Amino acid sequence: MKSLLKNKKRNFAMKFYTSLIALFFGMSFGASAATITVDDSGGANYTTIQDAINNAVAGDTILVAPGTYNEAITINKNALTIKSTGGAATTFINSVNNTATPWVVRFGCNNVTFDGFTLRHYRNFNNEYMLIRIGYTDGIYKVADGNVVKNCIIQGNLNQPGVTEQNDFGIVVFGKNNQIINNEVFDIGYVGINVPSATGGNIISGNNVHDIGIYGIAVDRSPNNNVAMNRVSNLVGGTLWGEDYAPLEWCNAIIVWGATSEGTVIRGNELTGVPYGVTLSGALGVYVQENSMTATVVGVRISTGWAGNLSDNNVIIGNTITGTATGSGIGLLVNPGSGTIGANNVFAFNNIYGNTVGAENRGTVAFDAKNNWWGDASGPFNGTTNPGGLGNEVSDYIDFTSWLGSEIADGKLLNSENSSYENGEPGLQVDVSFGGEQGTLFVSVYEDDPVGNAPFEGSFFDVFIAQMGDIEEIKVRLYYNEPSAKVAYWHNGAKWLVCSAQEVIAGAVMLENVMYDGYVEVTINDGTFPSLADLTGTVIALRDTPLYDSVSGQSTCFIATAAFGSPFERHVQILREFRDRYLLTNTAGRAFVRWYYRHSPRYAAVIAGNTMLKAAVRIALMPAYAVALIAVKGAVPYLLLGLGLLLLALRKKTAKSAAILAVAVILGFPAVSYAVDGNHFDITPGDKYTATVPTTSTIGDSKWAFDVFYSYTNKMLEADLAGTEMDLVKEQHLLQAALTFGISDLQQMSLVVPYVAQQRSEIDGTGRSGFGNLSLVYKFRFPTENENGLKAAVAPFLQLDTKKNDIYLNSDDYVLGIRGIVDKQINENLLWTGNIGYAYQPEEKLGDNVKIEHTLLFGTGLVFKIPETRSYVSAELFGRSEDMFDTENTPVEGILSYGLVGENATFTIGAGIGLVDGYGAPDWRVFTGLRFGI
Repeated sequence: MKSLLKNKKRNFAMKFYTSLIALFFGMSFGASAATITVDDSGGANYTTIQDAINNAVAGDTILVAPGTYNEAITINKNALTIKSTGGAATTFINSVNNTATPWVVRFGCNNVTFDGFTLRHYRNFNNEYMLIRIGYTDGIYKVADGNVVKNCIIQGNLNQPGVTEQNDFGIVVFGKNNQIINNEVFDIGYVGINVPSATGGNIISGNNVHDIGIYGIAVDRSPNNNVAMNRVSNLVGGTLWGEDYAPLEWCNAIIVWGATSEGTVIRGNELTGVPYGVTLSGALGVYVQENSMTATVVGVRISTGWAGNLSDNNVIIGNTITGTATGSGIGLLVNPGSGTIGANNVFAFNNIYGNTVGAENRGTVAFDAKNNWWGDASGPFNGTTNPGGLGNEVSDYIDFTSWLGSEIADGKLLNSENSSYENGEPGLQVDVSFGGEQGTLFVSVYEDDPVGNAPFEGSFFDVFIAQMGDIEEIKVRLYYNEPSAKVAYWHNGAKWLVCSAQEVIAGAVMLENVMYDGYVEVTINDGTFPSLADLTGTVIALRDTPLYDSVSGQSTCFIATAAFGSPFERHVQILREFRDRYLLTNTAGRAFVRWYYRHSPRYAAVIAGNTMLKAAVRIALMPAYAVALIAVKGAVPYLLLGLGLLLLALRKKTAKSAAILAVAVILGFPAVSYAVDGNHFDITPGDKYTATVPTTSTIGDSKWAFDVFYSYTNKMLEADLAGTEMDLVKEQHLLQAALTFGISDLQQMSLVVPYVAQQRSEIDGTGRSGFGNLSLVYKFRFPTENENGLKAAVAPFLQLDTKKNDIYLNSDDYVLGIRGIVDKQINENLLWTGNIGYAYQPEEKLGDNVKIEHTLLFGTGLVFKIPETRSYVSAELFGRSEDMFDTENTPVEGILSYGLVGENATFTIGAGIGLVDGYGAPDWRVFTGLRFGI
């Protein structure tokens, strides 16, 4: 019985759900959208548009035949399509002459398309009249979102006979995500297209707005609207509320009010014959980009206005702002009134010319207007700061420095939604990677060199970050058809430099219907030169024809590059630096360089393709390289090296040590100059009198010693990063401890531990701390019969990386090295010591280009024991051979110290200065230390 009951229930359930599914599919497929016809002369479903709307349902299409429809229409059904069959030229909707319906068409619906009508009203209506009103109130607010009004003609009653006031609007949008596209709006007494408050995200695009009384397009406290590709012209003024609004006082082609209009974009509009072009009144975060405006009074006005007392974070970029043919008007007017113009507005990369005044600031706080074209390469005229400028005049409190020397031919603002730019004619593609949704940048293409000092012909571009936001990386691709044009440069404000991260991609490629032989891809991020932080008006160029006599250290040496394989290879860098320092600074040298660059490319091409020729040219260049190396880096290290080897070679017992040092130097000589460890003040463990320059002394058999030193350093790493002086280490508090054990009277082993207690950088201001390279140092003193004669020792060492790279005391791997040490007791109170050494680490890179592998070390010192006391004075000079950031020669530091020797301890205090700039040589330092015998 139970089983039978279950089966009956199961059968009933199956029948119920089967019927429900059938009903659902019957309703779904049985209902379909209807097409409703309207013709005012009959022969259709309806003779009025309103009747058709009243009888329609969501999804229906209403087709309206040509004719004249004298009615006011309310659309209150969602998802309709209302379309004229003959277009706006033949299908008219005229307002009825009564005050109860102050509109022609109003929307209280969502997702309706209204397409192809002419709307007109000819009468005097002193209250607000709106030909199209999207969103309205009849006791309750009628929602109007997602509607489309397109291909319509909206004609008002401006200048009609008997009309005394024109308080009318063409189209008013109360709603969100509506589209007003490709309409003609004219003869409107007040506002052509108005987007008031409580709305947002609307698109106003492709409209022709002309013969308007006061405002062409107005955005009133409404966010995230897109006002794009419209044409606004002929604003004539009008009479509103019994007052005369003269054209020169109130007429604006496009105006944005209020802080709540944030995110609104005004892009690509053509504004002609208007008193005011674009006005931002109390606006925050509005984008005005790539517009063309010819204004008789003001092109762009930034004011505080009635809707807010602050205008800030606005981006006005890539616009062309001109006056009339007679050159009247003001290009930019900054008018704070009773409010404040913020410091975060961006006004850059605009073409401003043909105006009586290029920019005027009526406040007393400077406004940043750098990186604009003012009509002449000499810049704008200012009687005080640039009296020689032939461009438009600028007033005081306008910061116009770093103006552009060439007009912008094309440009585009990029963001996370529109992150790519392509331009086929100059051959430029830019792609931006975003980590989020924030950030904007402007890509511009120049007609000529905007800097005015490029030592080459080429194509010039700019990638300008207006708002950093979440920008992570930029890829710039510069396309070429000239085989020699394969190097991308950037200008750091003072000179042209090679972009650090660039790659040549050869092979036929098409960009916007233009065929190229290949392109150079430049990567820009936080670790490149230029970096993202450098893109504040940074010109990038692809070289065509080089004129090398004024490039500072960055152009290519063709034959050397072909032989060694890269313009960044160390030999090529030294030869290039020699050229810049010694050849380009005199007439004869410049003549030789011109001759070389005229003839060398053809030979370089042959060398680059032949392995044997490459090897032969490398060998042939070695004498020139040796001369260049000594000239560039100075002869002092090599004289000390030669002296040290000579002294060691004179002693039979030290011949083996001399041979070891000679091998080390031979290995280091071709590649000498790079070391990443920035610990220039590297204490010597177990020495009694010197701080950094080792002596041959040892602590004795089975004895222990403990050393601890503190050093305060000012500007330890003051480097020229791509032409900009930066303090990588502005100040440093360094502790160093060493523990030494005497293996015998002639041998000892030490462990040295450096620790940065605090370190600050000019780049980020962040305090850093951590351990540097740990060093194991072995010292062997050669036995000698004469204790007052010349003594010698060797000190091999091993450094272990602690991976704390942001304190600049570490390499990326282990370091092996050796020092040769000699000293001599000149008299009872005076000791001289000298050393030279070599360090090796597995090859690594700093950034993308600088290889680091070998280092030459050297130092010398004098110790004077003050007679009849336990104190001494020490003078030490030490350095190493490196040239990491294009600084001067080999870094050398000198220190002076005073010491007091006790029974089992020595106290030291001293100071030092950097004598030659380099990676680790400071401006100055002070230090103190204690040495204990255990």
